[in-house]
Amino acid sequence: NFPNGGNLADRNTFDKVTANSSMNISGSNTFDTLDINIPGMIVLLNPNDTQFVVNSLIANGTCANLISISGGNISKASGNVTANYLLMQDLNAIGGANFTANNSVVISNVTGWNVTSPSAQNLYWVGNTGNWNDPMHWATSSGGPGGSCTPTLFDNVFFDANSFSTANDTVYVNVNQGYCKNMDWTGAANNPVFIFPTTSASFNIYGSLTLTPSMSFVNAYWNYINFNSAIPGNTITCATQTLGEVKFNGLGGEWTLQDQLSCYNFNIVYGTFYSNNQTINCSNFYAGSPFNTFAYLGTSTINCSAWWGYPSFTAPSIDADSTVINTSYDFMGGDNAYHYVNFPNGGNLADRNTFDKVTASGGNFSINGSNTFDTLYFNNPGFTVYISPNDTQFVNNSLMANASAGFPIALEGSPGFQGTISMPFFSSSSKNKFI
Repeated sequence: NFPNGGNLADRNTFDKVTANSSMNISGSNTFDTLDINIPGMIVLLNPNDTQFVVNSLIANGTCANLISISGGNISKASGNVTANYLLMQDLNAIGGANFTANNSVVISNVTGWNVTSPSAQNLYWVGNTGNWNDPMHWATSSGGPGGSCTPTLFDNVFFDANSFSTANDTVYVNVNQGYCKNMDWTGAANNPVFIFPTTSASFNIYGSLTLTPSMSFVNAYWNYINFNSAIPGNTITCATQTLGEVKFNGLGGEWTLQDQLSCYNFNIVYGTFYSNNQTINCSNFYAGSPFNTFAYLGTSTINCSAWWGYPSFTAPSIDADSTVINTSYDFMGGDNAYHYVNFPNGGNLADRNTFDKVTASGGNFSINGSNTFDTLYFNNPGFTVYISPNDTQFVNNSLMANASAGFPIALEGSPGFQGTISMPFFSSSSKNKFI
């Protein structure tokens, strides 16, 4: 018996194991009965192991508190396993038994289970300040009585004129993972606050997000806001609020920005993102998947306080030929076409990209990979520009440099090896005090 949860390890055989709180199970164990029947508990299985159940697996959450089970394999040779109100991820059922999970939610990568999803609901926050997972703050009508289920990824959540009666009432996301479909704060009064009390909490939105300027969205840089929809038609309205780590991770999903987005990191894993010509402020902008990732950036200005990293894919996955990108350090373009990239503090440019214009100012600057520039402008007097000796930089129109006698620009390859700049006969070169 684990009255306070804990860790179970090695390869053991048990008549019965009962867990009354969250626990980790590693090693391939055999249980006559495995009882994980406390609503809201979290069970983490080692993905490399199999848990063998001879007789009974007991796991029944409630609509307000799902039991989370993730990672690994559960095997039962025959009979039936019936569970209720589970939150399932990376979970494989094997053996000859029939595995059924009623009113349960699949996040991703679940096989061998017959899963029926809970009915989708519209849920309204009521009762002023409270915790996200408290069912007494969720009603099925605006201003109605609390006591409904807590939201799942199928449920739309609303914070409106009947949610908060006093100034700065606060919704605490007191769970490691929060879920909803659409989230809408339209009409919420009295300057409410939506806050992540811990840095480990993440929020998963399977539809659209609509915030308002009269609320406060309080999250740390490392609180993930995951947009996981697998369908088109989703929108994001930030209304001057700043988000933490923003990740788009929905195969087939599409999102369109409605206003300026400010966040820590901006990461596209799967799906299609439309900037709708809005400004994006972030620390890092990057993509993390070689397939089914598209970013249409229009005439947006994107300000990266650290770096830009877009991997080299087999097919074009970014439309940035009208976009202005300001990046403070590194730019890894992934062999794509860009309009204007500005390096206000120097930095590093890599891959084999095509640019209308690149400007380097304020620090040392290096270029790696064979790139093509219509205009290449070095505006960093007193600093050095390094050209990779293994590559050629093609400048089609203008190569410009702005320096002075006291502050020249050093243009270098590497010791004993020359960097190459290639320009057609008709192009122009304007240089002032190179070394």
